[in-house]
Amino acid sequence: MPKYFIIAGEASGDLHASNLVRELKKTDPSVVFTGIGGNRMKEQGVNIVFDSGKIAFMGFAEVFLHLPIIFKALRLCKKELLDFQPDAVILVDYPGFNLKIASFAKKHHFKVIYYILPQIWAWKARRVFKLKKLVDLLICILPFEPDFYTKFNVKAFYCGHPLVSLVSEFQPDISFSERYKDKKVVAVLPGSRKQEVSEILPVLYPVFRLFPAYHFVIAATSNLSPSCYQLPEDIPNAEVVFDKSYDILHLAEAGIITSGTATLETALFNVPMMVCYKTSGLTYYISKQLIKVKYISLVNLINQEQTVKELIQHNFNPEEIKNELEKLLFDEKYRNEMKMAFQKLRDSLGSGSASQKAAAIISGSFHA
Repeated sequence: MPKYFIIAGEASGDLHASNLVRELKKTDPSVVFTGIGGNRMKEQGVNIVFDSGKIAFMGFAEVFLHLPIIFKALRLCKKELLDFQPDAVILVDYPGFNLKIASFAKKHHFKVIYYILPQIWAWKARRVFKLKKLVDLLICILPFEPDFYTKFNVKAFYCGHPLVSLVSEFQPDISFSERYKDKKVVAVLPGSRKQEVSEILPVLYPVFRLFPAYHFVIAATSNLSPSCYQLPEDIPNAEVVFDKSYDILHLAEAGIITSGTATLETALFNVPMMVCYKTSGLTYYISKQLIKVKYISLVNLINQEQTVKELIQHNFNPEEIKNELEKLLFDEKYRNEMKMAFQKLRDSLGSGSASQKAAAIISGSFHA
């Protein structure tokens, strides 16, 4: 009976980890999981010892302010890991936390598997040697990552991106679509963390008022309190909908999307978009000093060119947003060129189930 201790630290990680768990169960129904995660992992039968939503913080300043709860989670995780004695520890994304657990697990002679690798190519390339030392099996989801690791003589397996199959298999909610059949929808995905939502949404309120003919549907997550999404009463053309991001994207004519995996999802739905990012001044300043890549959105990074406009920090303001949204909605040439670039992105990512391939790589590593 194989035993895995699995850790995912935020909403997207919880989703991808839950799909990996499902596929690993197909390879061996007797497999047992415990770890840190959210509702989706719990639904797949993972014994959750700590709710990942309590430690899903973004940015240097935000992490610093929440160090007590993060350290509490680390202590609990280490204790549960030793009690559980797994055959392997599976880490999913969330590098700040997971690399500390990788170090602890390696010290105690557990096999360490990393699925959805830290984006060290963006700002900490030398961390590759730390990964090589601490992790036994590296599985990546971005098409340019294997070449990056090869430069450092490190083997990383590419399994494809898990969002590709999730989007291709999506079945829209017919009743939901019916509700919006007479409305021109703009999708607003403000992120899955409390700090993101509080930074992004208020900047958008003046923009909503400027486009009264359009209905702005804000994709909310039930991992956050409804109070995080409280809208002013004088914006009748905006509403908050929980846990329906794919249904919203399916209907959308354009998107205002916070940087992260949601940008890739939006591109896979072929929705013209702008990418937004805003954080605390301190976090932004530190990031500017450290980040070594030209773009922040996955769409632009994979295509290695500006496919979508990125509105970052001070450029994320109502005037810039309005100007870009007008192009996204009314400039057919601009929209079509963006959609052609989305096809290039899909070609780069390939097809098939990343979770299935990752599960096969993990299972195979025990029989190599």
